[in-house]
Amino acid sequence: MVSLQRILVDVSDSLRSKRAILTIDDLIFRPGELTVVAGPSGSGKSTLLNVISGITPVNSGSVSAFGETVTELRESRRDAWRRRTVGMIFQDFNLIGELSPLDNIRLPLSFGKSAQSAIDAGSLMHRFGIPSDRTTVSRMSRGEQQRVAIARALLFDPPIILADEPTASLDTKNGAFVIEALIEEAAKGKTVIAVSHDPELVARAATTIYLDHGRIARQEVAS
Repeated sequence: MVSLQRILVDVSDSLRSKRAILTIDDLIFRPGELTVVAGPSGSGKSTLLNVISGITPVNSGSVSAFGETVTELRESRRDAWRRRTVGMIFQDFNLIGELSPLDNIRLPLSFGKSAQSAIDAGSLMHRFGIPSDRTTVSRMSRGEQQRVAIARALLFDPPIILADEPTASLDTKNGAFVIEALIEEAAKGKTVIAVSHDPELVARAATTIYLDHGRIARQEVAS
């Protein structure tokens, strides 16, 4: 379970006045569910993902997940927690164009994780239908690149999956593939949280949280 309590994230503008960009009183994400976070641009959706992962520090409040209070960890321990606990899928993929699909998937191994704790990258390529004959990901379509990004996020079988606009700019076929992949991971008992405007993804979510100006405007639970 991922729990956020009394979260405040603010920024200071050029006049040194503070402006809240995320204010969450109480929010829980449960294992085994796909939750979609929706809302207008600038409503705090991506900030929420970054707070959950520990990338963005909070001004006050706590984030707890799988026995750790993430907000109490020092930066090095927080980074280590994120590497073993969170799989992140970025809107712009964050792949290295000059590397092959296999090398991109295996890239997290270079950050000190043991290969013994990783899923076989070849099996991930097979699962997601990633061509093995491409020498670089720069030669792949956006749909194929997103599949590589998902496979990389799952390399260590993390219990939390965070996806930022995972179907953006994909065609209908590839978008549907991504949605099914996220649902499959949730069905394994993982906590899957996706930021998205995609009505198809929203329709498949167990819970949809709507943010507005950094606050929860409403929550909808699928019947």
